[in-house]
Amino acid sequence: MISRLTSSILLALTVLLSVTDLIAQPAVSLESGWAKPPPDACLRAYWWWLNGNVTAKAITATLKK
Repeated sequence: MISRLTSSILLALTVLLSVTDLIAQPAVSLESGWAKPPPDACLRAYWWWLNGNVTAKAITATLKK
């Protein structure tokens, strides 16, 4: 009986701490999030050059487009 009660209390505390953590996080407004997006929302580029077929001249031409 005691171990079942202990398990229930531990489960309740875990749920309470999880919910409290979610509530404690500050909400970011849409406007401020749009003006300064977080790093994980920024654009990224991935360049894939097949078999290393690339030259400095080709990179410069692509970036100037």
